[in-house]
Amino acid sequence: MSALSVFWFCLAPVLLTLYCATDGFDLGVATIYGFIRNPEDKKTALYSIWPVWNGNEVWLIGSIGVLIAAFPPVYGTLLSAMYVPVYLTLFSIILRGVSIEYFPKVKSPGLRKFLAALFTAGSAFILFAIGFVGSNVLYGLPVDSLGIMQKGFLSLFHPFSITAGIASIIFFSDYGALYLLVKTPGWGYMKKVFNMSWIFSFTLLLLSFLCGMFLIPGASSIMKAKPVIPAVLIISALFYITAYLSARRSSYGLSFIFYSLTIAGIISSCAGVMFPNLLLSSLSRDFSMTVLNSSSSDKSLLTSLIILLAGLPFIAWFIIWIYRVFRKI
Repeated sequence: MSALSVFWFCLAPVLLTLYCATDGFDLGVATIYGFIRNPEDKKTALYSIWPVWNGNEVWLIGSIGVLIAAFPPVYGTLLSAMYVPVYLTLFSIILRGVSIEYFPKVKSPGLRKFLAALFTAGSAFILFAIGFVGSNVLYGLPVDSLGIMQKGFLSLFHPFSITAGIASIIFFSDYGALYLLVKTPGWGYMKKVFNMSWIFSFTLLLLSFLCGMFLIPGASSIMKAKPVIPAVLIISALFYITAYLSARRSSYGLSFIFYSLTIAGIISSCAGVMFPNLLLSSLSRDFSMTVLNSSSSDKSLLTSLIILLAGLPFIAWFIIWIYRVFRKI
């Protein structure tokens, strides 16, 4: 196991955190958009994410790029095993993009309602897929030593994956409501949405954690062997509670920061549970893909690292510039 392969393993959750912390709130806004009744409020919600929603997805591309560049066998196996949810997620991304771009240009009330429904449903499905795929990676996929699925797609539906998928929708919807409160602090309806969804979100996240502890093979032994993981989870829970309390005091900017830290804590703890594994096999842990047996050569990893370091600063600068330009919209 080389230092380069470990670096690329650590890079994946960093990019995934950036994706969830940025695209998460605009997906959340889009999910609750369909439940806003006032036309002016709907316009406010839509315009709040309009300048940034597309750029946020660059971090998802980066996360996938890590698998392609550093761990190609994992990329091939994961996308093959998750072909249906990945295909539907890509389809949802397309529908979401078409809906948000064409919505202001159409005059027909019926077509506008249809596009709004696509916008909400597509975004909600993407959020469900984040929790569904992530929980299955933690739980393990029924793949053999060659990375071939030995069970049908329906085997991926179990209490842990379903609960995690629903929890993801509610969690990021709450995150989206908080983002709207950052933009429009006096929005009374959104305060009610945030308070109500936070309670459901916290309950579902706790339920997902309990499902994982009971259903993931060896979960308790992993926690004992890696005591830093329970510590990070406890800190993440404190961040989440602090985010709620800050929002109750109308400190929405501070609450948004603590929400982002909660996301970072959850993803980093999941990465800690996995390491040094990248993709677990539920058939036999001997079939699992690890940093040791699935990474590219050091030469390929070094070349990819040079390309990454050359391009990443420009991408980060551009996204920060976009947020600064449109910060008052």
